[in-house]
Amino acid sequence: MRTVESTSSFPGRIVRSEPMSAKDFLDWGVDNVAYVKPVTVKGKTTCAIHAANGGRLDTASGRDAAFVTILQHDMVPVSVH
Repeated sequence: MRTVESTSSFPGRIVRSEPMSAKDFLDWGVDNVAYVKPVTVKGKTTCAIHAANGGRLDTASGRDAAFVTILQHDMVPVSVH
């Protein structure tokens, strides 16, 4: 049995007695975490914002703007390099 203790970003206690399915793993954190990744669009570097399952949510003008956007949606921003 796996147990994940509560954190400020993920309140509550999660107890799983069986392995996660591939779909459950992809959806884990999808409502709480967003990833920021630098991308080039039409020759200009911007930052893409992705959900935890990899789905693209938005594009921002830079890392700081992406983090502000994510925080405004009550999510936790994480950089991907």
